[in-house]
Amino acid sequence: MRVPITKDDHVAEIITGLRRTWFIGGVIPLLVAAVIALLVGMMVQLNTTIDPHNLERGFLAVLAVSAALFLTGFWLDGYWTHSERLARRIHTAVGAEGFSPSRSQLAAKADIAISTVTSSHNALVFIGGAIGIAAIISAAAGLGIAGSIQILLIGFAYQLFILSRQTYYHELLTAALRGELVIPEPPKKPEPNHRRK
Repeated sequence: MRVPITKDDHVAEIITGLRRTWFIGGVIPLLVAAVIALLVGMMVQLNTTIDPHNLERGFLAVLAVSAALFLTGFWLDGYWTHSERLARRIHTAVGAEGFSPSRSQLAAKADIAISTVTSSHNALVFIGGAIGIAAIISAAAGLGIAGSIQILLIGFAYQLFILSRQTYYHELLTAALRGELVIPEPPKKPEPNHRRK
């Protein structure tokens, strides 16, 4: 007889899948990009001489693109997976206008949170690949091995950022599957104090 899967096991399976996607689609391509960038950088360095001013400007441009990709991923994931935003989407899907839905009704729409988290995570992994490509472009443009290494360090820091988000995803998905993603009540306005005369 098949043992029914618990909510915690379901969340653990999802997080394991995200971790696998992160490693195969994020870490391994970045390591491959590092090897390619270093090999290309050594070949280009042997065959060309570049004006130091052009080298600096080119490196700053590629570095800026890499940093912008990092910040874009950071912002998008924070926006898409914000707990209050997801709670509002789930409440809307339940049709909870004018009444408070039960936890079981909210839990029934947990797939909204699961698909959002999975999509956001996959977008982060894709952006990480773009940072690896930026390191290869930097090396191919003759911007130096040191420049490629700095961009690759941004890429590795970005991969650590993706890994760190998985703890938040675990908490978020657990709350969604338990029907605990609720819209916080707006703070009550303080009543005006009337002074007695």
